[in-house]
Amino acid sequence: MLSNPRPVLQALLDNIRLPPFDDFDARLTMLDGDQKQFAVDLAVEEFGRYVSESSVRSILRFASDEHSFGIVAGEMLVGAYLVSVNSLRLRGSNFPTLENRPGLQGDALVVHPMARGQGFGRILREMLPQVGRIVGADYVFGGALYELDNLNHWLRRRVLIRSSGGVHLTLEPIAADLKEALLPLANEPLRDRWMGELGLNTIADDSFTQGMGP
Repeated sequence: MLSNPRPVLQALLDNIRLPPFDDFDARLTMLDGDQKQFAVDLAVEEFGRYVSESSVRSILRFASDEHSFGIVAGEMLVGAYLVSVNSLRLRGSNFPTLENRPGLQGDALVVHPMARGQGFGRILREMLPQVGRIVGADYVFGGALYELDNLNHWLRRRVLIRSSGGVHLTLEPIAADLKEALLPLANEPLRDRWMGELGLNTIADDSFTQGMGP
């Protein structure tokens, strides 16, 4: 993966225009130390309602200073995506080998309570694969707590890999071979979109669904 990605990623973020918030221009930025700590505190406050605060902090200690990013309006951090460099270790006939492929894990996506409903969460969610593509990741993934009841939001972009321990694990492939290998797990709109991106025939093909359980 790309070494010292911050300058390259900041250049990417600088070129994306965002809607204003509370009369301030909003912009994407790589997180500095204070912003990252504030994002961790937001995540602990949000997700600590469902699991222990200590477990949230334990997970977020791996968040990367080189890959985590957020949205600032004025002096306020209105949202952030805490990200770590990680690879999935999965076994099963339905999954391609991922553990030797570079990946980015979305550890926590948070939006300040005052900024919710403005679309900032969607913007952050859509930026992660772009960040992954720039740094050389083959896929991005993350877990969503059952209690958040937001799996459908993730399945617009990702496939469900596993649901266990109170967490839905979802993945979005970046590399073309992984995207093709995971087509059978995608819902119909997502599969059609991926097939178009891959230059494959988008006419319904039973071969992608045969043998897949419910």
